[in-house]
Amino acid sequence: MQVSFRIHAHLRDDTLKRARQNRTATGELALQFGEAWFPSKGWTDFVPDVLGAMAHALFLLKDEVIEVNTHFMDGPYELYCRRSPTSRALSLMCVYNDKPLFARPFHVDRRRYVAELSRTIGDVLLQFRDLGLDQFRDAVFLRKMLNQMTRQERQRIREGWIGW
Repeated sequence: MQVSFRIHAHLRDDTLKRARQNRTATGELALQFGEAWFPSKGWTDFVPDVLGAMAHALFLLKDEVIEVNTHFMDGPYELYCRRSPTSRALSLMCVYNDKPLFARPFHVDRRRYVAELSRTIGDVLLQFRDLGLDQFRDAVFLRKMLNQMTRQERQRIREGWIGW
């Protein structure tokens, strides 16, 4: 059964200061599956790094690759993302110290997952812009990942990938 899915991300107030020090932006970042949160509601992490890794994981889900994982930077948390060649659903398992946190993986429609990740990256890019940090390396990195993810999605649809 598929579950509602949302990514929550907001840069911290000290992002401008961190950018001037050439340090990666941090902020709140959590995934919400129905009523469940991962790693937790209000979790703080390196927002651009984790969102970029989630986008990169989608690039890797091709050909015979059916499972990839994304490490959260702060703590031993990972998101395992598995695709089925015959379904549009992604199976997402939330892991802490190599052990699942929930009894079962969450199933999210791949199109919903991509749309939510795109929306979240776009929101974070707007936050960078509002701070005058359009050209900050974290913003440039996220823009690049968003463009690559969008191009790849269009290509997979054109090529008629099953489940795409």
